[in-house]
Amino acid sequence: MSESIEASIKNGFFISKYSVQTDKSICQIPEAWVEYSWKYEVHGMNEIKKKTEGMQLVLAPIMNDTAFFNPIKYLNTWALITASDSNGFGLQGNRDKAVYFLFLPSKKIPDSLTITICKQLSDSFPVFYRRNKKAISTIKLNKISN
Repeated sequence: MSESIEASIKNGFFISKYSVQTDKSICQIPEAWVEYSWKYEVHGMNEIKKKTEGMQLVLAPIMNDTAFFNPIKYLNTWALITASDSNGFGLQGNRDKAVYFLFLPSKKIPDSLTITICKQLSDSFPVFYRRNKKAISTIKLNKISN
């Protein structure tokens, strides 16, 4: 996935940008967008980015409590989960710059989406276990461009 909207546009993968409403005491999300999913292919000595069939929603959040929301702890103590079907986001990045993505199964770009920030209730089960999560905030996304 692209690290920013600017990179997504530059590489020809950008589809749509989203406005974001969230509890700013938990996190800030300066960028949210949908892009075509892509992969690297090697041709000779060159790496080329090639568009694939799918699409993905990408978030680049800034989490205020960096001790709790550390990307290294993602899926162990906290997670981003879509409200509609409990699918979780993937993660790419490191401590300094984390970007989260969700593959969109249909070819239809959602006009809006609600994401829940959940925390783990017990160390015995991962955060995705049905009874082991507590919603602590929501993120609302609304499409603003094509």
